[in-house]
Amino acid sequence: MKRFFNLSSLIFLCASVPLCLLFFFPGCQQGVIPFSLPVISLSVVDVGVTEVALQLTVTDADQVQQISVERDGKEISRISCSGDSIIYDENLRPNQSYTYQAFLLDQEKKIYGTGDINITTIDTTSHVFKWDYYSFGNNIQGSVLFDVAIINENDIWAVGEIYADSSSNKYNAVHWNGQGWELKKILYAGGFAPITSVFAFNENDIWFGIGYMVHWDGEKYEEIEIPDFHLRVNKIWGVSSSDLYIIADSGTIVHYVDGNWHKIVSRTDVNLLDIYGSLSDNVILAGGYQDFKPTVLLSIKENQVETLFADQNNLFNYLSDFISGGIFSTWIDPLGRIYILTWYDLYLLREIDTGNAKSLWGKDYNNWVSSKIRGYNINDIVTVGLYGRIWHYNGFTWKLYEELINQFDRLNSVAVLKDLIVAVGYRYLSSIERYGIIYIGRR
Repeated sequence: MKRFFNLSSLIFLCASVPLCLLFFFPGCQQGVIPFSLPVISLSVVDVGVTEVALQLTVTDADQVQQISVERDGKEISRISCSGDSIIYDENLRPNQSYTYQAFLLDQEKKIYGTGDINITTIDTTSHVFKWDYYSFGNNIQGSVLFDVAIINENDIWAVGEIYADSSSNKYNAVHWNGQGWELKKILYAGGFAPITSVFAFNENDIWFGIGYMVHWDGEKYEEIEIPDFHLRVNKIWGVSSSDLYIIADSGTIVHYVDGNWHKIVSRTDVNLLDIYGSLSDNVILAGGYQDFKPTVLLSIKENQVETLFADQNNLFNYLSDFISGGIFSTWIDPLGRIYILTWYDLYLLREIDTGNAKSLWGKDYNNWVSSKIRGYNINDIVTVGLYGRIWHYNGFTWKLYEELINQFDRLNSVAVLKDLIVAVGYRYLSSIERYGIIYIGRR
């Protein structure tokens, strides 16, 4: 059946159809083209350091069309398409300019093409950090640091359990004031307990998680009980102090809204280990793992939870294009890219609800041993874990700071702010002999 293009389609087509075709179809001058050609367009979805994502759109097509996509005049992909399709072009060079174009094909011949799409990939960042090491606690009690938050380079909080010189002289936080570390004892109902998580909006708005919450407002610590909550807080993330989430073991998610707590049904009993969100994309993700159960990735929206990924088949089967291994941590960069950290690899999620992903590490997973990820941007990502291993990914290459490796070190958490990395954990000597440790890297 013959189809006529509307004016918007005509303008696009006239801009992309070769002049020889326009000469033979003078109807283009009257605003219509008396033949049935589909319209194709190419647009940029995302630009990374070594990768570009393009969206190819085919409209006004009666059937599947053959499309060739070229980079700098050479074909990189040939696909059959009748609607929308995402094309990933990988293994590019950082900070390089490229030109893309798509062509409609008919028996290997180019009928017409789109206009040029010009992009420049993102540059890498430097791996060079100067590291300082700090330890806390005596050598006869089990000191440990669980979490860390950076407000600025002169305002850093780390939390855990610290025995200064005796079992009675104990603290649950340390604060960096720009000159040194201050030991802090944050009490609840006059009692002491280890703090397991910290989240800071600014210097006068800080949340501390125990089996309850304590809020610092710049003047005082306010004790905030969580009704029917008898677990330790594994992680905190929030939009503001009136819109805050906490996660815990057994699939526990609790939402704090305008002074009230709401328990969210997660439909899983797996221990949730990390939570992170993106304000711009309205995405909040929680993930976790527990022995003999599926690893899970959850999406939280309007106090409803959707299971994006639950898998037990690939916990001990490494795959480079699909999430495999137990999920320890998740992070979302400023442009909304989702990263999933497992005991095998760091994955860039391709499709949010399928498990399809791209391996960013892709090497011997026995040397990986990472359990927490945070970053500043796509070219500034840090993971930490066993043996004091700190990895930095600049979007192109990985750097392991081998000078920091210690077989007795375990790093539990990390925070990143531009040219600053702070990793916390403990140095294990025996079942009761542990030091709390902090590594600060400055670039």
